[in-house]
Amino acid sequence: MTDRKTTLLLMFVMFIILAMIFYLILLQYTNNMSSDADPMEVKYNQPPEVEMLYPTGGEQLTGVVMILWRAEDPDGDPLNITIQYTQDPEPFCPACPPQKWHDIAVNISNTRRFQWDTTLVRDGEYMLKIIASDGDRIFEDRSGWVIITNEYG
Repeated sequence: MTDRKTTLLLMFVMFIILAMIFYLILLQYTNNMSSDADPMEVKYNQPPEVEMLYPTGGEQLTGVVMILWRAEDPDGDPLNITIQYTQDPEPFCPACPPQKWHDIAVNISNTRRFQWDTTLVRDGEYMLKIIASDGDRIFEDRSGWVIITNEYG
């Protein structure tokens, strides 16, 4: 009979321990929920926003030029910025072959400005692109065509 009492007592103690663990988990769950939070609300990462501020198109650029942009992330995520250029014509022409973009700066912090030495490229017409990435989503903006003139004579 003592074996049965010991077994029942052991089962009762295990039941109490499990009930306490369940209570602590439930208490922690309810403490982590704010009163205005919706437990069914699904949050997703919104894409960043970026806007090219300078150059915007039509400018004649020479030497070192300050590229300016505005970039923000609605979720407050830190942004990495990539700046590229192309000389390919008609970038929005569906019948044209894909554009070849060349890096000016890759994954720099969002300082909202970058000095570009235009003497590193040949004179001609260029389009610039700013790409903002929060690590998950990207967004880009492009300038219009700008003219680079560094060779004199």
